[in-house]
Amino acid sequence: MESLRPTRSLSWRGSGPSVGRTSKGFSFLDTETCQVIAGIAHRLIQNPGGIKRVCAHCKRLGSKFACGMFRRSYYRCDACNVSLCRPNFKDCFYQWHHQLAKLTLEK
Repeated sequence: MESLRPTRSLSWRGSGPSVGRTSKGFSFLDTETCQVIAGIAHRLIQNPGGIKRVCAHCKRLGSKFACGMFRRSYYRCDACNVSLCRPNFKDCFYQWHHQLAKLTLEK
């Protein structure tokens, strides 16, 4: 009788990225995916459970697909706790934190 076990391990799901892991060409240690604003490190990490959520920056700009749905992302900022598109798809992470840095400096 054949085993019904999966042929590859799926233990990485839901545990979040480890330091230095790369996924489809971008590293979680990239300067694009790590911003320091007011002494707090902002890192792009996966949403818990691999859930896709609406990108906060795309929603603020009104960026939608042709069908009218807002863009969604599997990633979020660890410090801000908002979902954002990853840099090799769209530069929402950088632009969101660029705006945040401007607001922080103005105060």
